[in-house]
Amino acid sequence: MRNLTILSSTSTPYTDAQAATGVPAPLCVNVTERVAYAVIGDKDDMASLVSIPFGSDTGTSTTYTFLMERESVFLALASGDIFVIQVSQSAESDSEQVELVGSVDAGIAAACWSPDEELLVLVTHEDKLLLMTQDFEVLYEFGLAQATEVEEKHVALGWGKKETQYHGKAGKAAALAPQEPVNTQLAAGDDGCVRVSWRGDGAYVAVSFVSDGAREIRVFSREGKLHSICEKIKALEHVMAWRPSGRLIAATEKLEHRHDVVFFERNGLRHGEFTLRPSTEAVMNLTWNSDSSIVAVTLVSNTGMGPEVCVELWSDKNYHWYLKQEIRSSVLGDTVSHVVWDTEDPMLLHIAGEHSYTAMRLQSTPAVAQAASEQSISGACVVDGAKLLYTPFAYANVPPPMALHTLTAPSPIAHVAFGAFGDGNDFAALLADGRTVVTYNLVDESLIVFRQIAWPAENILHDVLSVVQIEQGEVVSRAVLNVEDMAFAKAVKLVASPNVNKLLLETADGSVFDVEYTSGLMLSPIASLPEMCVDLDAVSVDGKIEVVACSSFFMRRDFLLLTTTTHFLRFVPVDTDFAGATVVEDAPAVSKYDETRRRVERGSTIVLASTVGDSVVFQMPRGNLETVRPRALVLSSVRRLLDARSYKAALVLCRVNRIDMNVIFDHIPDKLIGDFAEFVNQVNDPDLLNLFVSGLRDEDVTKSMYTGTKAAGSGVAAEFKVEGKTTKVCRALRPVLQDADAVRYMPTILTTFMCQVPADIPSALKLLAPLSTEERDSALTYLLFLSDVDRVYNAALGLYDLPLALLVAQRSQRDPREYLAALGKLNALPDEEYRRFKIDAQLARASKALEHLYQSYRGSTEGSGFMSESDLWSEIVEFVSDNELYEEAIKLLNGQSRFSDICRLFGDHLVEKREFAQAASAYLLADARTQAVDAFIDSKEWREAMALATDPASALSAQAVHDIAVRASLVLAEHHMFMDAATVLLEYTEEDEDALELLVKGSHWAEALRQTQMRARTDLIETTVLPGIQTAYTSLLEDIEEIREAFDTKLARLTEVRAKPLEVLVNKNDGSLDNIDVMSDTTSMASRFSTFTATVTNATSRVTGSTARRISKNRRKAERKKVRGKKGSVYEEAYLVDSLAKLIDRVRVHMQGVREMNLALIRFSKQALACGLQDAFALLVGRVLENADRIFDEQRVQMQLGENGIPEPVPMEVNEFGLQSQPKHPKPALPTMAWRIRALC
Repeated sequence: MRNLTILSSTSTPYTDAQAATGVPAPLCVNVTERVAYAVIGDKDDMASLVSIPFGSDTGTSTTYTFLMERESVFLALASGDIFVIQVSQSAESDSEQVELVGSVDAGIAAACWSPDEELLVLVTHEDKLLLMTQDFEVLYEFGLAQATEVEEKHVALGWGKKETQYHGKAGKAAALAPQEPVNTQLAAGDDGCVRVSWRGDGAYVAVSFVSDGAREIRVFSREGKLHSICEKIKALEHVMAWRPSGRLIAATEKLEHRHDVVFFERNGLRHGEFTLRPSTEAVMNLTWNSDSSIVAVTLVSNTGMGPEVCVELWSDKNYHWYLKQEIRSSVLGDTVSHVVWDTEDPMLLHIAGEHSYTAMRLQSTPAVAQAASEQSISGACVVDGAKLLYTPFAYANVPPPMALHTLTAPSPIAHVAFGAFGDGNDFAALLADGRTVVTYNLVDESLIVFRQIAWPAENILHDVLSVVQIEQGEVVSRAVLNVEDMAFAKAVKLVASPNVNKLLLETADGSVFDVEYTSGLMLSPIASLPEMCVDLDAVSVDGKIEVVACSSFFMRRDFLLLTTTTHFLRFVPVDTDFAGATVVEDAPAVSKYDETRRRVERGSTIVLASTVGDSVVFQMPRGNLETVRPRALVLSSVRRLLDARSYKAALVLCRVNRIDMNVIFDHIPDKLIGDFAEFVNQVNDPDLLNLFVSGLRDEDVTKSMYTGTKAAGSGVAAEFKVEGKTTKVCRALRPVLQDADAVRYMPTILTTFMCQVPADIPSALKLLAPLSTEERDSALTYLLFLSDVDRVYNAALGLYDLPLALLVAQRSQRDPREYLAALGKLNALPDEEYRRFKIDAQLARASKALEHLYQSYRGSTEGSGFMSESDLWSEIVEFVSDNELYEEAIKLLNGQSRFSDICRLFGDHLVEKREFAQAASAYLLADARTQAVDAFIDSKEWREAMALATDPASALSAQAVHDIAVRASLVLAEHHMFMDAATVLLEYTEEDEDALELLVKGSHWAEALRQTQMRARTDLIETTVLPGIQTAYTSLLEDIEEIREAFDTKLARLTEVRAKPLEVLVNKNDGSLDNIDVMSDTTSMASRFSTFTATVTNATSRVTGSTARRISKNRRKAERKKVRGKKGSVYEEAYLVDSLAKLIDRVRVHMQGVREMNLALIRFSKQALACGLQDAFALLVGRVLENADRIFDEQRVQMQLGENGIPEPVPMEVNEFGLQSQPKHPKPALPTMAWRIRALC
């Protein structure tokens, strides 16, 4: 879908003496120095464009080649002489520039160097082929027609045989008929000369020569062996050129009715052809450009003004050959004598004439509509000679070489431009004569020769030099601007950009100008590019953007679309700050919803993008077309339609392109919720509305998915949640639908009930009641489509509408024998409240069922029930007990005669659940004092129990109160509440000895001594208190010593463990290092532990289901092993730190006990024992305070106590090195010396 455009054409005339000869000029090119050399004159006067003369009387030149390695020109003359002409700047004098390197006695008919300049092929006038080295040493010499044995013979495979092919009406007889031999003959215009052409890689060379009155082509290998003989055709001509890519050898065949360019494969078999225009009279030469994309055919053509030498440029796509450009001698102003492609630049063509040399730069450019208009039909034009293949892609995607419309011009077309005004559908074509412009509704009779045209306004046509204003087919005015006279470089590109409403002119040095054409003709510089760009467009003239590895682009008013060499289509919004912006080809996608990129097929290029729509047309490398609708353009169209309140168009676009319809609401939520009436009126389609409503969810997709150029979905999922959004939309849309047409929009109304959160099925079922039978059946069918039939059946039952429930059940897969019997039993119940109780109980709506059962019970108490009061009460008790509805029953029965019964029942239930405090309150409400006292004791609320027991209203005897106090004391003692247990005995019994034993057991020495004094029981001091103090003293001292020894042992081991590098511990580990990482205050363990952490993370993320449960169980088992602190393991340090923290907690707990023990010892004059205890504990506290910082500030691996008391690694965090590691074990509260009695010792 691209055309060849002539960017620039530079002609350099020869000197007057050279031009006077009028002899065709062979041409060669020095691509390094950018110099062309031509042979001028009838006596081989040779001159470059910088005038380097050479003269000889030996005859005409045969081959003229520039050798890059030698920096010299190779000249082979027909007489047989071979010259090498030094043209480098290092040559010392003119006499040393020309060297005769040899001569061939038989003369030279043709010569050609291999592409690598290592081999030279010479063909003599005696039809002998000489293969020579670059030093002109002969490797092989043989006759062209002598060899008959070829390396590759023509092989006809089974599917290529004539007898296996279909012959239509001719039948099988045609398949068996013998093939007639080809009657070869020498073409009428054949010059009889030999042609030589190498393949691009230099492995094979083809020679075309006349033998036995006919021309044939033979292919030789690099070693001089005959490789193949090309298939004979009727009238093969003398021109020949091997395609550099190596696939085909091109030649021409002139038949009576047409002139063809034919192709042969390397093995000699014919491989297609294309036909030249009927005006072709003779073909002079064929030549390929360096990338094999264009073949230049030099020919004589009758253009209508007599025979004229032309150069036709042909290229192929989709197995069709297009005539892309015709260069006429009349346009060049000189006869074309020699045509050569540049060996490095495939788009640079060198043409030598009789009087001048021309360098012509070409470029492949598309001709597509770019005006941003709603009426644009996205047209594209492809040039094929005088035919213009036009396809409006808004209507049809017709792959080349076909087209929706074929327009025929009077002569071949050179350039096409679409109008940048109005709807952008008009276009103009510049013909090959450089004078004629064919347009819609315009005729140009200008005599100015054009190279490119642009069409920015309806009555203006542009050339780089001329502005022509035409009104009603007449030229009204003309302005001409000579760009070179204004000291600028040569103009190469003229573009009408509708995106900025400017006419842009680019020069060869990369400068870009704004062309003012409305009043006069002026140029204003707007940009300077690093180098000349062949594709140019603009949306802004401020800033710049750098694109890495761009293969094609298209400019819209909202996006810059470009393809990269990594096969991505990228979208750059035009509102991007272009200053310093860069589009990197391998930049990773922001998220899976990234709108700025889309993968495309390898080698795809953009043909055009709809200027206001959402389609992009790509051309694949093989030539076929594909239309895609990228998400970025679709969403841009959706947003534009929503802003314009075109709701239906936006909704349809979302459905067609599978866009989440939440964007309809999320783009303009406040506006749409108040415009639902217009929304429904436009859409006017229940199916579309159903799709919209059913797709709603509580998420803002403009933040999570369709964010434009922002990072889609890069935040936390909770950030995108919009609580209540779905319900809000459903409730706002529902009344609008009901007002519009409740019957027609009934499916959508039902959908709103089902999609709101939670779904309201009962309300949806209530809407079915006023409908007719047919409408109700249809609505019910749709409702059952939206929801599970069991849920709808249960909802119908919940409405207590048995006929409706029956209607739903009939549409389900239920067994009629089951649901008919169940519904029949319910219908047979005489009491409505009891029927509702049964329905609610069946639907597991226990609270509502209890309310209906209570109402039925009340009816029975009033004499209107169908069951006895006792039976209904028993059913209430059973139902409440089964469903644990005690609190609801208490609320219903409050103030009723059965209130105490239900409270006592609730109390019994709470006792079973061991909620004794709550049970006591329930018993109090039921006035069950004995049970309440027992519940208070079990809840350890002994004061409430004793107060209730001693209340006269309880009417308990003194012995009963004594027993209650003893029981309360036992319960409190079991829970180590020794002070409370002793107090109960001392206040409500005479059990002084038991009370003192409890105080001693709890180490309440001061209280024990106080009670002995108050009760005059000093005898208990000797029998109970002093022995208790002695026993507690011994136990406390042993415990302190045990803690000190354990502390010293673990501290020493911790010091030893930390002395070893952590890598040693890891290497010794058995490999089960789940979720363990390291942190050091001084060093970084990046390499080893980052690797091992990643391995653990990846491993644990791959397990699911039963495997996950099994591994979880194994992990818990492993954690239990870790806490044992196996010596030498990586977990030992964490175990030691945790153990030391627990020991420190024990030391802190003993502070108060040590102080109280010392006070008791002093009370009984045992200062020596008190001093020993104080010194031992002070030593322990000092050790703890001295080493606490070292223990907790130098941690490397840490664990913590997790659920169920199982130790687990502390969660990861990022440390100061940027690595994932674990925080330190928190330092526990440390003991102090506040407990110490300073008067001691």
